[in-house]
Amino acid sequence: MGMVVGGAARATGPVREHNEDTYRLADPAHPQARACGYLAILADGMGGHGRGDVASDAASDGLFARYYAEPPPPPTTIPDLLRAGVAEAHAHVRAATAGAGGRAPGTTLVAAAVRDDLLFVANIGDSRAYLARGGAAFQLTRDHSLVAAQVAAGVLTTAEAAASAQRNLITRAVGQADAAEPDIFVVALQPGDRVILCSDGVHGHLGPQEFAALTEAADPQAASEALVSLALQRGTTDNASAVVLRYHAGDGTPR
Repeated sequence: MGMVVGGAARATGPVREHNEDTYRLADPAHPQARACGYLAILADGMGGHGRGDVASDAASDGLFARYYAEPPPPPTTIPDLLRAGVAEAHAHVRAATAGAGGRAPGTTLVAAAVRDDLLFVANIGDSRAYLARGGAAFQLTRDHSLVAAQVAAGVLTTAEAAASAQRNLITRAVGQADAAEPDIFVVALQPGDRVILCSDGVHGHLGPQEFAALTEAADPQAASEALVSLALQRGTTDNASAVVLRYHAGDGTPR
């Protein structure tokens, strides 16, 4: 059985007046985290619709509370537990933003749960999860965005999507529509693996090579700070947030 060490960082950026990104990291020493697995969450509130910070905070609270409200689940049921947690997050957002004028506020949500040597990722929106192993990294999640759908359909190239004026239009969000259905991904972890959760303020300016290089040797807190700092240097105009988890062998020593 392995263990996880996590770190997180965020910055408002040079344009926004306040930060609408939220993250939550489990305390690995807490008995419930030891029993149910380590959970980390990152949510990016949709500022264009108002009260995005309230939405991201409520979604993170809802998922965190639902995940740790249960007795320790067998690993095979964790995807269902994450789906239930996202439904709870959706309800929390709707309750917290009731009465908001105009279109209902919403948020992206990406969560990583580590139980034994398995990583479970739940994702809605265009915040992402990456897995870094050794000197390489790859994206685990699929963006729920207009340009991602256009790339999948062959209408746009990846380069055209990155430059599109519609690149921030997401097609699925927590707190909007009648329900929020996440994508779920399951990956077997190896000691030394790093899991990176980040908002588009980070992944819009960094590539897999930076995710691998900046997390390979640094501890998770320093690595998350380095990712956010580089996104700011690259000229991000959005809130920038990153969570970095490192998976260790059972005694806490990378193998």
